[in-house]
Amino acid sequence: MNRLAAIALVCLLQAIFAPGEKSCYAFRPQAVRLLEAELVILGELTEIQEEENRIIGKISVEMVLKGATDKQTVTAEWRKKVSPFSLTESPPDSLEADKRGIWFLDRDNDSKRLRGLGPRPDANAEQTDEIQQELATLAELPWSEPVGGLAMGLIVDVRDLEGEEVWNEGKLIAAQVAVAVFPVAKNTLNQDLLVAESEADHPFVATWSRPGSWDLKAKLYSVPKRENGENTADDLQRIRPNQIRQIGHGFVFPPLVDDGQYTLQINFSSQRDKSDQSSQVWQGTIELPTFKLELPLEEIDDDEQPGNTDAQKKIRPDRS
Repeated sequence: MNRLAAIALVCLLQAIFAPGEKSCYAFRPQAVRLLEAELVILGELTEIQEEENRIIGKISVEMVLKGATDKQTVTAEWRKKVSPFSLTESPPDSLEADKRGIWFLDRDNDSKRLRGLGPRPDANAEQTDEIQQELATLAELPWSEPVGGLAMGLIVDVRDLEGEEVWNEGKLIAAQVAVAVFPVAKNTLNQDLLVAESEADHPFVATWSRPGSWDLKAKLYSVPKRENGENTADDLQRIRPNQIRQIGHGFVFPPLVDDGQYTLQINFSSQRDKSDQSSQVWQGTIELPTFKLELPLEEIDDDEQPGNTDAQKKIRPDRS
């Protein structure tokens, strides 16, 4: 059983014992990291220099897959001291010279330096066609209309559970798919936006319309409120102009079991007081693009979706 399927089964148990509560945390897919990356390159790490709290590396550029650079060698940094719960980084304990592959590089908001998103190449050198295909698909990702300069989209990861049995209404029945969602935000202004990163500010509210008479409504955020109820700068995500950032965590819903059309609608709302902030703190409510899924999954030819995993080959969602 893959990781997403295993998490989905745990989430089903949560839904049984705590109906209407928040959905379960999920790991970030490659699509989110590609959206966040400013530069995606094929190349070899040629030099490494360690400093007190970071590692500096030089990557020889063979091919640019996303972004632009006219340099033959780019310099990136990897932070050494990070939270074990970080969504974007992990300790670069396996970062070694002479590693060749595809690197996802982002520009740090504070230092403005390029920053590696992982301690090793993010993809193998042989996966250039797959990465290019995924980038082309992401270029067509639906976005909401901007509200206060912020637009939002939704990365949806659907995995075939291949009839894995789960408990549903007191019976063991075959589950069809697990669905994980990852909200992303894009700054359309020419100045930085600060977006609240606290449950107290912006619960994502998701509503699944499902076959039958029961709908699932859940809040998609798991970070607890601060004990003193105070907001701090740590709760804010800084998004530079034209930059894309995941907001909150990703979540896996309980497995879907019945045939029919499923519709997912997510709203995002934040009313953070911006009177004491030096930069603009976003306020408003956004309705993310609707996601629709028809079960059973439609079979599609491998040639139509190059680079997809076996679990994804049967999926053709309607991103209306």
